[in-house]
Amino acid sequence: MPLIQGVTVQQAVSGVVDATLVRGAEAQRGDYRRLVTLDDAAQLRWYLGGAVTTQLKSEGIDPRDMDLRFVYGHTHKPFQDELPVPGLARPVKVYNTGGWVMDQPTMTSPQGAAIVLIDGDLNLASLRLFNDPVHGASPAVHAAGTGTPSDRDNPLVLALDQAVAHHAGDWEHFTRCAVAAAQRHARELLDEFFDPSACGGDTGPSRQHARPPVAVNGGSA
Repeated sequence: MPLIQGVTVQQAVSGVVDATLVRGAEAQRGDYRRLVTLDDAAQLRWYLGGAVTTQLKSEGIDPRDMDLRFVYGHTHKPFQDELPVPGLARPVKVYNTGGWVMDQPTMTSPQGAAIVLIDGDLNLASLRLFNDPVHGASPAVHAAGTGTPSDRDNPLVLALDQAVAHHAGDWEHFTRCAVAAAQRHARELLDEFFDPSACGGDTGPSRQHARPPVAVNGGSA
């Protein structure tokens, strides 16, 4: 790669992406009101219409009339949708896997995690594994496409839905375990906040937590 003031083009692009998409994703994680902010959507359009299409063109691929799919994560809020991108004739199918990390006791329904599956024909479908158990309940595991008419031509969504239904009892057990684990971890995080020795500080006798119950989105911890 050519050098510009001692920095390669690749490094420069990586720095721009880090300053926009990555840091924006961290900020978006704290926005509990929506899945994607307007700024995040604008940055995603910029990335798809700029860096992604430029890379495809450099490899001899014309993306202007392609059926593009883009999978990413890290924002802690899984979703699927179609995103119009300037310069592309068709909307890009966007799949966000969310994230598994729970480093704070606050729970909100948009937060969760999904697995995005791809079949041999490059069809995509999202298996929503869980969302934060607000008020002690989490949606059942389910398959999802983009929620647009294009789902009718996506055999993977139907196949995944049928597979989940065939093992409904096992997935219900999984959801109960996920809810219990999330609530337990939230209590542990609260314990660390109210008792610094829980973080490895004071190693005295067994901890005694003299604190009242703390409400976590309608529940108690």
